[in-house]
Amino acid sequence: MTTKGYILLFLAGIHDLLENAPTPSDTYRAVYGYAPYKPKNLYPVISRMLSDKQIEKTERNGVACFRITNRGLKDVEEIIPLERLRLKWDGYWRMVIFDIEEKWKKDRDRIRSVLKDLGFAMLQESSWITPFPIENELISHLSKIRVSGEVLVTKTKILSGDIRAIVNRVWKLDELDDNYRELTEEVEDRKVNTYSQAARWELRFLDLLAEDPLLPVQLLPRRWYGAAAKQVYNTKIRVILNRPADKRDKRLSKDC
Repeated sequence: MTTKGYILLFLAGIHDLLENAPTPSDTYRAVYGYAPYKPKNLYPVISRMLSDKQIEKTERNGVACFRITNRGLKDVEEIIPLERLRLKWDGYWRMVIFDIEEKWKKDRDRIRSVLKDLGFAMLQESSWITPFPIENELISHLSKIRVSGEVLVTKTKILSGDIRAIVNRVWKLDELDDNYRELTEEVEDRKVNTYSQAARWELRFLDLLAEDPLLPVQLLPRRWYGAAAKQVYNTKIRVILNRPADKRDKRLSKDC
């Protein structure tokens, strides 16, 4: 996770977005004191973000604060596509199959780039799938790029086969689940107690969340530690991070 990405997620109120996906909220934070980065690394990043109008500076009770802008909220979706949390799975799969000769390799790469951005995963080299109901958006994207060869877009149901096994393979969920489990166990083993430890835990959690395909729950492993990590974050990590200023690590400044 880049420093800029962390600040955007922090200011967007990722906790609120995870709990109440339909409505992003403006959340004021003291970026300087909260994010687990050294101030000398934060200052130039924040300066660029202000110039790019991703955030804006304001003041509350005489303390400088930062607020995410609408442009910044759009950039949040590029880091963690929270829109997927709002989509309900209808039981259908969207599949893209293409046949493009080797000499048109750049065309294949362009299609793959679009598919990855939309949450597709590679079933085979020229077959990509997603459970998200985004076929209209997909067709719109494909219509904007010119490629040489055949591209087929289908919507189908899987009639037989171990769907969870396929999903686990193509989205590589095993490693992600192990990382979520490690984070969860750190809190359960009482290894995260201080404000700074919780801030670093949150940073690692957001890193994993940025890698997470955010698949419908019906397709996840029956024991999915991503759900456990989310619960730990909402019920324990946030409690530590929201402690009154006099109970935090003294080297960290007060929130707005």
